Amino acid sequence: MFSELQDWINAHLDNYDFVQDFFGGTGSTNRFYTDGDRLVEFLKTSNGIRLGLKKYKSDGCPDGPYFFGFGTPQGYLYAAFLGGALNPAEFQIGGFDRATITKVDAKTVRIHMKNRASYRSLWGQGVASSWSNTGAGWVETIINTGTGWVNALLPSWIPDIPQLDIPTWEPWPDYNREDGSGRPATIYQTFDFTMPNPCCKL
Repeated sequence: MFSELQDWINAHLDNYDFVQDFFGGTGSTNRFYTDGDRLVEFLKTSNGIRLGLKKYKSDGCPDGPYFFGFGTPQGYLYAAFLGGALNPAEFQIGGFDRATITKVDAKTVRIHMKNRASYRSLWGQGVASSWSNTGAGWVETIINTGTGWVNALLPSWIPDIPQLDIPTWEPWPDYNREDGSGRPATIYQTFDFTMPNPCCKL
């Protein structure tokens, strides 16, 4: 019990180091984690992996690779309201781009996962800008279709109603950690580890 608590505390201290690297633009850009790494052992109990394995099992545990994801909105939801922030790995990673489950044998599966820790993903910029631009596109299309109909009905001596052009919202760029700027810069994380096959009945 004490050792588990100590691991949990140390994992959150690891997160502190990670945050320092992230905001300071220091440390390595590409990081690889596997079985036995403290972050991986907590990742195995995270909501994203748990839900991925549940879906994998409901689909009959195919040989794979079986693709699943745990997006940024899900990551924030689980972290803020469903206890995810208490898990050190989930606190650090949040949502992740894409993961695969591949059957090793009847008892074991291998999970391969990539995550991009970036300034814009921290603030949900990629998702927010995508939703904003999609909504703006719908509004623009509806209004411009209406004004097009009105312009077609107006006499030729009346100037056309101008078309609406809503600017798109560009997310913040991903900064290179090697540029020496000291700005928050992207860290690319790769996770490769094994877990019990959820379909194993032995």
